[in-house]
Amino acid sequence: MSLGTLTLACLLLAAGNQPLDVAPIGQHAFDIPIRLDPARKAEIRELNLLVSTDQGKSWHKVAVATPDQTAFSYQAPSDGIYWFSISVIDQKGNLDPPDPFQVAPGLKVLVDTLPPQLRIRSAERQGEEVVVRWEIVDQYIDLATLRLQYRAADASPASWTPVSINPAVAGQASFRPGTAGPLKVRMEVQDLAQNPASAEADVAAAPVAPAAAVTGYVPAPVAPVGSPPPGWSPVVNQAAPPVLLRDPPPPRERSEGMGHAPGWGNPPTVAPADTRCQGERNPGIQVVASSHHGPAMESPGNVPAAAPRSPSSPAAPLRVVNSNRVTLDYEVAKFGPSGLRSVEVYVTRNEGRPWNWQRVGEQNIEGLQPQELQGPERTVRRSLAVDLQDDGVYGFYLVVRSGANRGKPPPQADDPPQMRVEVDRTPPEARLYAPTPDPNRRDALILRWTATDRNLANNPITLQWARPSPDRQQPLTWEPIGPAELPNTGVYVWQVPPGMPPSVYLRLIVRDTAGNSGVAETPEPVLIDLTEPEVRILSIGSSR
Repeated sequence: MSLGTLTLACLLLAAGNQPLDVAPIGQHAFDIPIRLDPARKAEIRELNLLVSTDQGKSWHKVAVATPDQTAFSYQAPSDGIYWFSISVIDQKGNLDPPDPFQVAPGLKVLVDTLPPQLRIRSAERQGEEVVVRWEIVDQYIDLATLRLQYRAADASPASWTPVSINPAVAGQASFRPGTAGPLKVRMEVQDLAQNPASAEADVAAAPVAPAAAVTGYVPAPVAPVGSPPPGWSPVVNQAAPPVLLRDPPPPRERSEGMGHAPGWGNPPTVAPADTRCQGERNPGIQVVASSHHGPAMESPGNVPAAAPRSPSSPAAPLRVVNSNRVTLDYEVAKFGPSGLRSVEVYVTRNEGRPWNWQRVGEQNIEGLQPQELQGPERTVRRSLAVDLQDDGVYGFYLVVRSGANRGKPPPQADDPPQMRVEVDRTPPEARLYAPTPDPNRRDALILRWTATDRNLANNPITLQWARPSPDRQQPLTWEPIGPAELPNTGVYVWQVPPGMPPSVYLRLIVRDTAGNSGVAETPEPVLIDLTEPEVRILSIGSSR
């Protein structure tokens, strides 16, 4: 193995020099160059290389060099942190510095020959996207080197396409490959010592058969849209009033109870006059109506009709919630003197074409108020709540029918959702590991964790500590460690404040975008006392 090379500032080190940053290297054997002031070279008889393997508690001479040599050669016995210092002996035998404990080290070296442990936990298709989840274990990982790439399984091994990701020791990323065929994904990373690691995984081809019906749904037969009631004559189905979907309301403030996934609280109040749902329903889903009236605005002629959805229209934005009751606020404009009759609700579980639409209920919106039927513009706003059975992604499509039973046809396989919601009631996975002393600082601990979730929030990490209570029945009082919202780097250096107890409880909280929280706590207090006892010999006596 060739020797590595490190630079040691060796210009007759004097007390008060500041230590250099830790220099990582991925091998045990390396050279430390010697650089001397030529004007002082004749004054020097020899140079001694001193090393400390315990962060300056003890020093040992490991090499001797003459002024004409260009480098020290050093062989580290194992991985770890090494401090180096140089003492110089002049032609008169004087040692400078006389005591290595009185000066800062000239160089700190991290010897790390172990590559990171990189694992792709899963790589699978979800609709038109591929979602990759990974995990890295390494004390000195360099997340700036983390890379994710993919290529078609039958493509050239050199034809990798990079994917933009948020670097983390445990994270996930998604991308659209633009092909339904099988894929290969590859991840690469290095640690600070440039030890490389890589991992690959296969992604199956997208299924070609139409997606199966929604689990738990058994739709009842639906009469064709526009079928007149008995005794009525058929009428040509004219343009239906447009339906303008509004975003669902944001989640309520999550509860702070330890170990519980936060909820939305109670559902919206339902107006008794609008609680009737007509038409068939599917098991596991229920449409509950509520209403509120919007103000009169401009005339119907000034309101543009809703743009028709073409097969190439993109899917609606995705909202993530942690409740199986989803409330949709919608607005209906441009309707005739017959008013409005009902809104039909369609749901799909597909995340791409063909969309498998199923009618799950109908909300009655008859009985408009006089102010809603008059004025320069007639606009009606209503709300409906849908109870969903399982976690997952749902697409919604509303079809409004006029009082004359006129409306657009139900959505077809090429019609994308008007609104998409992901129900995520699963808290993130949180793992907290035993803290270790920081080898570079005597007053700091290194806290490590892993946090994974499909919908991990930005800066999802909170670290806390609590003082042990003499009464185990009393709740713990948790104090923050660092900022309230930390990025998911997997590592945090905690400068332990003075006056801390010798042992504390530690807690990790991980949040996702739906408002769920995963919690990991130490079951017993862990020692954090970083004080190192010192001994001094007072005197030496003799005994007989």
